[in-house]
Amino acid sequence: MGAYWFQGYVENDKGPCFSECTVKEEKFVRDRTGKEPYTLMVVDGFYVSPGHVMIDLKEPLAFSPSMTDTGNRYIKRGCTLLLTQHLVTSLRHYRNQYDQFLNRCESLPLDYMVIPVVPAKILRPEMVRFFARKGSPFLCVEVQSVGDLTEVCWEWVAQAQAYKRMPLTMFVKDTENTSNNYAELWSSLCEHGIIKLTDVQDDEILSLKNLKDSGIYPHKGGIVPRRAGGL
Repeated sequence: MGAYWFQGYVENDKGPCFSECTVKEEKFVRDRTGKEPYTLMVVDGFYVSPGHVMIDLKEPLAFSPSMTDTGNRYIKRGCTLLLTQHLVTSLRHYRNQYDQFLNRCESLPLDYMVIPVVPAKILRPEMVRFFARKGSPFLCVEVQSVGDLTEVCWEWVAQAQAYKRMPLTMFVKDTENTSNNYAELWSSLCEHGIIKLTDVQDDEILSLKNLKDSGIYPHKGGIVPRRAGGL
């Protein structure tokens, strides 16, 4: 659709608010780029919605015998953007693992983004930079015990985030504790300058704050009609 801008309502935590948005090559962008003219688009009666973004927590695609069938089931549940978990298991071969996973995702019938899930024990700054370059909206640090988090060199990880400012979040796999038990420790670690998602993402539906933190919304938002008598 080229490049254009419009003024309209953008959904936020307190409800839709009036804002100005810029779009280029079918994607929301923060700044005007390029020399081509930007056309004003009239969107009276519409507003920008984040859509129905889901993480494949209940039915992980990585273990699916048919990406197409699993993707169709998410579509039937109303999913407009699926965040697919990609478990990183190798320090040496994580780039090849990522390429292989992308090849499997080619048959997905809906829009998707890859979310790397990296065990804390093998988290390295170069991984953060790699997945940021690949366009991952955020990275999940998988934790099996409290000791996993204390062994990471967070200052180096924070430096690696400066490249694309890709935030981190935490997936707790500790059978004796929940993510709530890790919340205080996670917050203290992030004082090292770590960029993180506002909310711990335990649910398959992303919170609006996390959508904004990761840049998914409004980058992956959609324009929907305003309801009669309100938004």
